[in-house]
Amino acid sequence: DDDLKTAWFSDLIRRIKSAFGIAVTLSVGERSKEDYAAWRDAGADRYLLKIETSEKKLYQALHPGMSFERRLQALDDLRESGYQVGSGVIVGLRGQDTRSIARDIIFLGEHDFDMIGIGPFISHQSTPLAGEKNCDAFLALKTLALTRIVTRNAHLPATTALGSLGKDFRVEGLRAGANVLMPNFTPAPYRKLYEIYPGKRCVDEPVGACASCMELLASSIERHIEYSRGDTLKPKKG
Repeated sequence: DDDLKTAWFSDLIRRIKSAFGIAVTLSVGERSKEDYAAWRDAGADRYLLKIETSEKKLYQALHPGMSFERRLQALDDLRESGYQVGSGVIVGLRGQDTRSIARDIIFLGEHDFDMIGIGPFISHQSTPLAGEKNCDAFLALKTLALTRIVTRNAHLPATTALGSLGKDFRVEGLRAGANVLMPNFTPAPYRKLYEIYPGKRCVDEPVGACASCMELLASSIERHIEYSRGDTLKPKKG
């Protein structure tokens, strides 16, 4: 929302931090370095800003009117502001090949992100990419596995999109190297307003069902849910 007011948002962050002992993750796009610093000072811990593709030409083709360099600068500004920084890519985009995906994985490793989302492309009928072929699940899982090897300690989610490719591939995502699950706690009447792709999982389920669903997914492969803040454990350098 271009009309998001910096001071109003800072106050909201402070209220949340004072009421709950939790980490706060923001995802409100490209903003000024001053805005990032203000929200960090207010108590925000993490920030998610996906690159989506590290190929400049492909990025420009899919983001008319936006700047690849501006996105890179925003990611640098977030790191300098003291956030745990999350980014990520979409696998299976039109115009993307395996070399491009390999460069994406290298890019993610070089930037040492704390959180990385590897999401499969799913076409939406109301977008310019309507009718494009959805990402093959195996390609998304292979990209996830290679990203785990390259990035080591980053948090990698088994995304909701991975669970919406006709079959729920989130368990396969965990086996491939993911270590985060994403419950949907949005109040039920509003979930359908965030239809970023058709067939989105966890739209009609009761809010309380998500936590037990995450537990079942983890326990199905003999893992457990960790309910701490989830800060990234980075190895000491040197």
